[in-house]
Amino acid sequence: MPNNVAGMWRPLSVRSTQKAKTIEPFGPSPSGTLCFHENMHFVELLSDPSIPKFRAGTPSAGTAEENRAVVIGNLALFGTYTVDDAGDLNGDIVDGCTFPNWVGDVRTEQHIRATVAGETMTEVFNNGDTRVDIVWQRVR
Repeated sequence: MPNNVAGMWRPLSVRSTQKAKTIEPFGPSPSGTLCFHENMHFVELLSDPSIPKFRAGTPSAGTAEENRAVVIGNLALFGTYTVDDAGDLNGDIVDGCTFPNWVGDVRTEQHIRATVAGETMTEVFNNGDTRVDIVWQRVR
């Protein structure tokens, strides 16, 4: 079976739309990586590179405001994934995540899809209230 998504990817854009309002939750130039391993496991990290450094210089001494910026501006998750007969992403299971509500989620093609065209992958996540569109570029 083909697997078009296997490999390393970097984000070009992340847009979240809720009630006709679109935002860029990780800023206009998100950083991060997405790895779809051929063994059907994945690791994803998205980060807003404009988050300021902590004044105290250590994570355990962050202020409430600094900690809030980190929680809002970073997302990391890992788990397993599936592809359809064409080799495009059509589901995943979240084993761990910085957003604990997603841990254990089984997301089917009704929730998540990703298609590859050349060196670009477009991922669409839809949970009903919110739609997230992520454009990724393959890392060679």
